[in-house]
Amino acid sequence: MAGAAPAYRYDYVERERYHRAPDVRVVRGRGAHATPLNPQLVTLAKIAAAVLVVIALVCCVRVALTAATVTTGTASDELSTQISEVRSSTSDLEVRQSMLANPTNVKREAQGLGMVEATDVTSITLPEDVVQTGADGDLSLSKSLAVAASQAG
Repeated sequence: MAGAAPAYRYDYVERERYHRAPDVRVVRGRGAHATPLNPQLVTLAKIAAAVLVVIALVCCVRVALTAATVTTGTASDELSTQISEVRSSTSDLEVRQSMLANPTNVKREAQGLGMVEATDVTSITLPEDVVQTGADGDLSLSKSLAVAASQAG
């Protein structure tokens, strides 16, 4: 004998499910004898649907406007913060500039670096047309000084 017959079929439940007839119930319709919907009721339903669509659109627009308002308010707050920071930096820079431009402080710093006052002062008077520009159109100090030196000497 090749083997014993199984005492229990493991696929019995699945076989039973496939061989069973489906539960179908037939309900007969009225066909041409069915009563049509009231045209006023259909019109009223269409109007109600249109009103609901309009209300939904208005709500969407309101939400979009509210979101835009919140975004604008946030941007405004950020700008206000930046303005405050710039004002604070500006006042700090003004104090520093006044300290650096003070002649007493400049003289003290120069003496600390080993500099001494000039014994004589010479001034150069430049004609107005000595200002020269470079190839890109910017003012050129070296060219202007060269022209001024050639005119002076």
